[in-house]
Amino acid sequence: MGITTWWLGRHSQTTAAVVVRCDATQAVTVAAGGRSAVASCNTASNDGIAVAEITGLEPGRKYAYTVDGAAGGTLRTKASGVGQWLAFSSCWKVTQPDILAFKLLQQYDIEALFTLGDFPYMDAGGSWNGVALTPINGGTMAAGQDQANRYAYHRSQRLVPGIKELMRSVPTYSVADDHEYDPDNAQPQSLAWFQTEYPAATEGDRASSMGAARNAVLAYYQGNPQDTGDTYFSVDIGNATIWMTDLIWQRSRITDADTSSKRLMTLTQRNWMLDGMAARPGRFHIWGNTKQMVSLCGRNADGWSPVGSNPGYYTELGAILSDPRFPRAGAMSITGDEHVRGDIFVAANQIAPGSTAISEISAGPATIDVITNPNEGLAYRPGVRDKERDTSGLDNRGENNYVLLRLLPDRIERYVLGSRYGLRYMGYVGTQDNLVRR
Repeated sequence: MGITTWWLGRHSQTTAAVVVRCDATQAVTVAAGGRSAVASCNTASNDGIAVAEITGLEPGRKYAYTVDGAAGGTLRTKASGVGQWLAFSSCWKVTQPDILAFKLLQQYDIEALFTLGDFPYMDAGGSWNGVALTPINGGTMAAGQDQANRYAYHRSQRLVPGIKELMRSVPTYSVADDHEYDPDNAQPQSLAWFQTEYPAATEGDRASSMGAARNAVLAYYQGNPQDTGDTYFSVDIGNATIWMTDLIWQRSRITDADTSSKRLMTLTQRNWMLDGMAARPGRFHIWGNTKQMVSLCGRNADGWSPVGSNPGYYTELGAILSDPRFPRAGAMSITGDEHVRGDIFVAANQIAPGSTAISEISAGPATIDVITNPNEGLAYRPGVRDKERDTSGLDNRGENNYVLLRLLPDRIERYVLGSRYGLRYMGYVGTQDNLVRR
């Protein structure tokens, strides 16, 4: 018994956080650069997870670090200036090694990794990465109410080959999406949704299952910045601010009418983001937006856009994009969730009168199977500029991917690193407006 895993969390110019998980109550010493910090792991709370935050480091440095004397990986502090590479993806499964994560670690100097939800899917049964799992998505209500089982999926995901090594040497920032709150298309506050999965469920059953899911998210995301006291946060890196938003925990039910009361984010969270953007003029702004503004394939019914049984959340999105606090220059969005590589551009006034133009590039899936929906006939919904187009119906169609952003003085360059075609340039967003140029 003892230390079971660790990974890097938040970092600054002089500090670096290492998140440690133990299966025994103990103090774990993390050391780097002649300095050390202690993670006080207690199995009575947070699945035995604690954070060791080393202070007094030098800006823009990399340090080999140890965890109770064993080699841990490489941590880093933020550098002043620009030139940083940021990596984003979504949708992982515990049964699949992350080959692209190995490539990121070996071939790129990644400043920070951002996971945009579904980390992981909770549908695998058996033992994976040395952790016993009981399916929640497609499984029993009891499996989702089992706190130890919820914790186990998060732990198993962080032990997957590839992502394990990447997270031990790249500071990692994470927000949740629906599969952290499985079953699929989670609407955590809705008993009606929960009863579509478990018809005899009571409000107490829903609260038990979603409470266990929430506890697991809070435990495993302790390495995030803690400034809001919630599961959304911002990160300043170089000349950019990344706004990581929680669009799942408090969202209105998908089938509700699209009115001003239907929300993916609370009004408190919306004003936090918009006020923060307005308070940081002259910076680039990257919205970590886990839901698509426009569905790439017209099959994903739990995003912003109206699809199937979802009338959409465009009233709320229109209010965000038309708000004068939302930047009209140097802003972009990055999303995931739909299992398809793609690029979206929402024109000015497309969502609502006065709404700004903005691009949204889709990151992922990282390891989940690609879904390109061969039956859609290659139709492009309004705003979709590029997407996966393999309609062969073969099981191996499409490609897994990460999106990479490179921060430069006058632009953010956008790239897709794919499992089939390698690194591709996807244009840049400059300082003059929100358009994508090449």
